[in-house]
Amino acid sequence: LQAIKTRLKDKDLPMAGNMLYAQHMRPCRRAGSHIDVKASSFKKLVAFLTHCEEAGWIALKKNSAEPVVTKVCRDHPDIREWKPWPKACTAEAAEASGGGDSGGGAGAAGGKGAPVASIEVEPVWRMSKLKALIDALGAEEAKSVTTEDGCWSRSECIEAVRSYVERKELWQQNNRKRIAPDDLLLGMLGGKDSQTSFSVESLADKLLGALPAMHRVAVPQGGAVGGVRRTVRQGKPPLVQVRTDTRRGHSVTLIFGLEAYGVDMEALAATLQKALATSVAVEEASVQGQAGIMVQGFWDVAVVEWLGRIGIPPDSVQHQAK
Repeated sequence: LQAIKTRLKDKDLPMAGNMLYAQHMRPCRRAGSHIDVKASSFKKLVAFLTHCEEAGWIALKKNSAEPVVTKVCRDHPDIREWKPWPKACTAEAAEASGGGDSGGGAGAAGGKGAPVASIEVEPVWRMSKLKALIDALGAEEAKSVTTEDGCWSRSECIEAVRSYVERKELWQQNNRKRIAPDDLLLGMLGGKDSQTSFSVESLADKLLGALPAMHRVAVPQGGAVGGVRRTVRQGKPPLVQVRTDTRRGHSVTLIFGLEAYGVDMEALAATLQKALATSVAVEEASVQGQAGIMVQGFWDVAVVEWLGRIGIPPDSVQHQAK
């Protein structure tokens, strides 16, 4: 009732029952409380939603393999008279503020083998070919813009270019937002660019465009005690595939490609299980395939959203619904 009254909009219907449960019911529960349909008397989500339909709260799609909510009966007395608790009292608000136990959400996956998942991925470029620009900044300034891994993100490159422009006074006299590149910058651009003025951002993009693309990954290791492992790898961030399938007659959601980020697969599976309150297991790599994570039920939409929350770039997620 809390989800129906405060989150679920008629324009969002029809909606898969899994999505209603994971993205609406669980986040809006009271902070500190716990919702797990498997631990309830209903045991399965379809039984719970069927009960809600029999109570007159919702309507479900007929003859569907998975429960799909097609209508909310907002004129039902139970819904009309429900007094929702404030948003600040929900588990979602508690997780966002980082305060206390939210009752089993994605951020409450503490315990052995289940650290809070937080993967940082950002595109970077080797800055070795820009050494002349760095040296021209002077020893002290060069030290401040040099990174431990020898790579720059776009924002780090922009700051270095801005420092160089300030030092060499390359701003155009009639427009302090545009740069008139000197011989050093023109040389780095190949000396063939017909453009005579740039913004700091466009000049940085031009410089980075000539460098090989890489990506920097920071992955938690063994929870807070284990710290974070940072690596730089060639190319774009690896793809993560999310797809639905059936195993022995049961609906499942499969996730492949996470091991390429160097994550602890068991810990990540435990965190996902807490987030979705459903069975999650790691599938070992076979001769024919790669290691993956299997989620009981069709949770593909919720999994894609969860991957974004833990730091996997949206462009690196392939979503294939069966």
